[in-house]
Amino acid sequence: MRSTRRGLLFAAGAAGAAGATAAAGLAAAPAANAADAPAAPPVDWISVKAHGAKGDAATDDWQAITDAVAACPPGGVVYFPTGQYVVTRTLSVPAHVTLAGTTGSRWFGYLPKNAQGNPVPPVFIKPLWGHFTGSALIELTGHGARLRDLVLASGRATDTAGGNVDGLVARGSVKAVRLQNVGVFNFQGYGVRTDSAAGGFPGGWEVSHLSLEANKLGGWRAENTGGAPFSFADSVFDSCEAGANGGDGWSFDGIGATGFVGVRATWNDGNGFHLTGKCGTVGFTECQTDRNRRNGWLVESAQNDPARSPAPHVLTLTGCQASRDGRNDNAVPGGYAGFRITAPEGTAALPVALTGCATHVSGDDVPGGLLAPDYGVHAERALRVLLTGCVLVGTVASVRDDAGAVVDTGTTMHNRTTKDGVSYDVPSPAVTPVGNAPQPADSGYGTWSFDPAVASDLNTRLTPGNVYLVRVETHQPVTVSAVSVLLAGAGAGFTAGNLAGVYDRTGRLLARTADQSAAWAGTANRLCRMPLTGPVTLGPGFHWVALLANAATPPSFARGSTFPDPGAFLNAGLTPATYRVAHLDGSATALPDSFAPAQNRNTTVQMFWVGLG
Repeated sequence: MRSTRRGLLFAAGAAGAAGATAAAGLAAAPAANAADAPAAPPVDWISVKAHGAKGDAATDDWQAITDAVAACPPGGVVYFPTGQYVVTRTLSVPAHVTLAGTTGSRWFGYLPKNAQGNPVPPVFIKPLWGHFTGSALIELTGHGARLRDLVLASGRATDTAGGNVDGLVARGSVKAVRLQNVGVFNFQGYGVRTDSAAGGFPGGWEVSHLSLEANKLGGWRAENTGGAPFSFADSVFDSCEAGANGGDGWSFDGIGATGFVGVRATWNDGNGFHLTGKCGTVGFTECQTDRNRRNGWLVESAQNDPARSPAPHVLTLTGCQASRDGRNDNAVPGGYAGFRITAPEGTAALPVALTGCATHVSGDDVPGGLLAPDYGVHAERALRVLLTGCVLVGTVASVRDDAGAVVDTGTTMHNRTTKDGVSYDVPSPAVTPVGNAPQPADSGYGTWSFDPAVASDLNTRLTPGNVYLVRVETHQPVTVSAVSVLLAGAGAGFTAGNLAGVYDRTGRLLARTADQSAAWAGTANRLCRMPLTGPVTLGPGFHWVALLANAATPPSFARGSTFPDPGAFLNAGLTPATYRVAHLDGSATALPDSFAPAQNRNTTVQMFWVGLG
């Protein structure tokens, strides 16, 4: 990270990696005593000092804190007076017990300073350097557990075997947790890590004013190793920040019914927000990212159970801003975006709606640094990405749409920023018209190359032995069992090798038809439906339909472009591996099992109408 205002701020959270330095700095904090506890009924408030905790940054307070927790009734509070509490084992917080201190923190650098000028939290819990056994500082083991006004600080301590230590963990069905005004700083593992189990997953949490800073593996990580419906669900996050973490700021492997309000992700070495797994109803409102190494938002989620719920959940982002993401260590542009939407190949993608969202291009806080992001929005394998009232900018383009999924309602401003200046109101590079245009499904097709209403018959006969490729798009998985063409002119004198086939974007043959000599010699001006050898499911993205004819008089098919050399403009700006129309080199009598898309040719091509259904 460059030496910047934010860099210096977050770097304070990483101080104390050396055990001796950390211990010395912590020991210099003000002394604490049991009288610091607030006036409250003793049966409800259990002071750890009353059970022998020292809070001197040197004595192992694990047993004293554990005894205080055991003495706390459901609904009670285990209170930490001002002090620095170090422990050698994981602290467990059971159901309906609150751990409470006096002061949390948002930014480590603004905590009180000791004589050496190092930040020292007035009250915190920390693994004892060189003596800690366990994989987490605190584990929540029951419903209704709470933490408030506390700092968990580590100094990147490991366990005695050198393993990672997380700040706070919860596993399985741990519900109704509340985290309020808690700082989790500089852990060797994750700041917070949750996981599912066979019995369920964490959910129903309220998380407010949580700060996750300078944790090596990432800020918040919700895993789903238990194979539950979600990793995390039914929760609310507000006014939180994950900054300068070594991985993603916020990462969820399957999240349902959760809202984020005013949550930030800044200067993380991964993505700001990262969603994978199946996703339910999730919304982000007034959330921000800034200068993350990769994307601001990376959504790689599939629909949640599309078989039972044909109308998919929608991910909404309202008033969210992604600034300067994709810094990529100030090296070379990495193709990152403020908002990147995709899904695992072959899965049903999640619809995403962006309303009033914005991206911002810039470098570091101090002059210099890589201008980023490359794209405001990047839709890769997406179902629909709806843009309403957004202001999008990238160094390459405001929008990159690899799947034809972006729908712009016409109220979004598209800008482009380079080192030479800003270009405002650039026409959207990817806009799917909003209206009543016929779609393939209206005619019973899974996809087609274009609306057949605009097809022409120019009596352009196929060149014998030439494998023609026509690209088709799919925005969600579709299963097809036949290729259709409009036979404009019948052929004659057929020899071996008259076929159609379907290839994926890597050039692998998925299915082919039987020989079509008889069909292509029949009556002209008719729809010719050619069954494939078997049904094939096409995932989101693009595929190629291949057509091959060998005859003295080859057939002609309806085509779209009337220009003699349509590849000159249909493939403009595309690489051979992504051409809309192409042909394979050589003279073929059969469709190959595979081909190299990078070797696609741009001559002897035609935009034939093809339909898959």
